[in-house]
Amino acid sequence: MQEKCRGQKKKMSAAEKQDGPCQGTPLPLRFYRAGICVLSAGLLSAATVYLTASDAKDGAIGYESAGNHSYAIMPGDSKLYQYDLERIGGKSAVMAAELNDWLASLWHGRQLAYTLAFLSVGTAVACFILAHLLTLQPWPNDTDDRDN
Repeated sequence: MQEKCRGQKKKMSAAEKQDGPCQGTPLPLRFYRAGICVLSAGLLSAATVYLTASDAKDGAIGYESAGNHSYAIMPGDSKLYQYDLERIGGKSAVMAAELNDWLASLWHGRQLAYTLAFLSVGTAVACFILAHLLTLQPWPNDTDDRDN
């Protein structure tokens, strides 16, 4: 029985049929295609999230107006909270709380769209670089040419 794999006819053994019809595809090409898939799916998802998400903050204890904009006041933004946290845990606790708040903000609203875009571009670039590195020829071994 013959099957087509990217336009090539190939006789396949029983073991090859279990692995899939196109196992002869080179590894760099697989990484390149994976990078394209990750990039297109990630950017499409980021665009969808950006167009449908709002920047409304949940859990705000109040709002402050400045000019034509209103800003949400979060519980961790008060001076009393910052002072109490510093008194109990020191500067490192305040910095850890700020880092935690920043990391949590990456997964909500329009900031999630930016996070998805950044992660998909980074993953795609890593796939493209890996595919490129796999196509490079190995360096010749200089020690084999020497006569001792």
